[in-house]
Amino acid sequence: TSWQRFFNATKAQRHEENQKYFDLTQEGIWVVDETCHTTFTNTWMADMLGYTVKEMSGKAVYDFIDPQNKDHIKKVLHSLQNNEPVKKAFEFEFVRKDGIRIYTFIRVSPFLNERGRFLGALGTVSDITARKKSEEALQISEKYYRTIIEATPNGILIFDPEGTIKMANRQIAKFLGFSAANDLDGKNLFNFISPND
Repeated sequence: TSWQRFFNATKAQRHEENQKYFDLTQEGIWVVDETCHTTFTNTWMADMLGYTVKEMSGKAVYDFIDPQNKDHIKKVLHSLQNNEPVKKAFEFEFVRKDGIRIYTFIRVSPFLNERGRFLGALGTVSDITARKKSEEALQISEKYYRTIIEATPNGILIFDPEGTIKMANRQIAKFLGFSAANDLDGKNLFNFISPND
């Protein structure tokens, strides 16, 4: 009927307008239905995962997750579906179309009807891969640095301009009468120096 054609055209126009609006945001927007299948994504979300918006449409959230990480997202979605308390902001790892893993920060808001029945959810997704890789590189660097400091036969102390000890090795800890290097963390170097020196 002409009414049905008008309704479909209006619906398509609304969808196109929504797509343009949500593409202005600089984070992924992902909407799923009650079965956790994708009903909407913006271009940012699709690009983040290496897909087109059309390719993501209708796919389950689980299609973008490594099998070993499915349990976590299943628990979150199960809690949302059953209106149970759940952490609605968390870090999560997805797998892109090309197989590369990306780290994201997700905020989830459920859609509920007037009776509290779960109808779907909206997620805003930020790509934090660069930050996570920097943190990992820093941890590796600190571990390497700590190994070198511990391996040297000399006592080593690292402190700030106020004298607060930030890092020490076992040798200096032993010299100062402590059993472990981290016993010195946060202590002030000047407390170990005689006022006459």
